[in-house]
Amino acid sequence: TLETEAGFGGRFTVNHVGQQFTDQMNTIEPNFDGRTGIMPAFTTIDATLIYDVKKWNSRFNITVKNLTDERFIASRRPEGIRMGLPRFITAGYEFRF
Repeated sequence: TLETEAGFGGRFTVNHVGQQFTDQMNTIEPNFDGRTGIMPAFTTIDATLIYDVKKWNSRFNITVKNLTDERFIASRRPEGIRMGLPRFITAGYEFRF
């Protein structure tokens, strides 16, 4: 996290998830319905930009989840392969009383 006296700030988050087995038999090859098989490792990067307006007691922000738009398997169970969140951008406004 980085914040300046002028009210600007930013944050980078790196999330790494290692390779995982999805069943007790440690099956590597996926089966036809996608419920078993190894889940490869993946890394995602999130970034947030902040602007703090002290005279208004307010803060504006914009966040980008999965900045690099990494495609990854988030889960295989219970219904088969479920892909992770694609690049996702949100903006917000916070007012403090």
